[in-house]
Amino acid sequence: MSSPRPSLDAMDALIQIVEAGSLTAAARRLGVAKSVLSDRLHQLEKTLGVTVLRRSTRRMSLTEAGQRYYEHARQILEQVADASAEAARMAGAPGALHGRLRIAAPVSFGAAHLGRALMPFLASHPALECQIELSDGTVDLLEGHFDLAVRIGRLPDSTLVARSLGVVERVVCASPTYLAEHGAPESTEALRDHATIGYSHVGAARLWTFLDGDGKPYVASTPPPRITANNGELIRDAAIAGLGIAVLPRFIVEDALRLGQLVIVLAQARLQRDTLNLVYPKDRRLPRKTREALNFLAQVLGADGVSASAPVSHQWPSGKNT
Repeated sequence: MSSPRPSLDAMDALIQIVEAGSLTAAARRLGVAKSVLSDRLHQLEKTLGVTVLRRSTRRMSLTEAGQRYYEHARQILEQVADASAEAARMAGAPGALHGRLRIAAPVSFGAAHLGRALMPFLASHPALECQIELSDGTVDLLEGHFDLAVRIGRLPDSTLVARSLGVVERVVCASPTYLAEHGAPESTEALRDHATIGYSHVGAARLWTFLDGDGKPYVASTPPPRITANNGELIRDAAIAGLGIAVLPRFIVEDALRLGQLVIVLAQARLQRDTLNLVYPKDRRLPRKTREALNFLAQVLGADGVSASAPVSHQWPSGKNT
């Protein structure tokens, strides 16, 4: 005689509670009574014979067994959704996407590009829920239960699969006020005599990496930054205020360059470029919703001009650059 198996509703209850962060939030999201989810969770643990969630008055967290079960249950329900969609497609019904899609992206890029790129996709799939988290820190996709993320830069994390969309151009820039008072650096070596603005998520060695005439990287020597921020817009605003020289992606400073609030310096020096990537966990079978979102975003963002080198806007005259 086979052992009793948890129902799909019980599996979904666990997933909803974990991803919503609490029983109350999950019940509100599903439009059911909190007691309904509590009963389903209790039945799940009774059937499994193991505790999957630790409860306290302040928070709930997965046990080790619960974490493993959550990951498998999420894949199972995604496969059920895919099977249903495939059956509907074969029957001639439209293949609508269902379930939840969790996406992480950097703040500046998400605000400037991701929303515009993603919203038509969500509009065409009204049954698909989407949770977007913008953070300039490196988000753990597995711990955060994300399906995919947008990342800019080099990807040392071998637990992720990356789909490269191209490069993001970065520029060295400063305000006309700063340059009028301090002069413009005529070479990368001259940066040691200038105030710079730092980015707290990236060390100076990576931020100020240039390429020599043979394409080999080298790090320019810069003084410790007087100002450091963890967000591109804050760094841009500090540069506009004349507080130093900054390195920023062009998509963050394009308007400031166009308006003359910032100008490009060291225009002939080549910064090491960052890569624009869509990433997802390596060991997870991609559900249809994630595959289609990846393909859609790759097509739109790849043609969005984000990764293309735009023509130089305002540029400060300078001599030969190293």
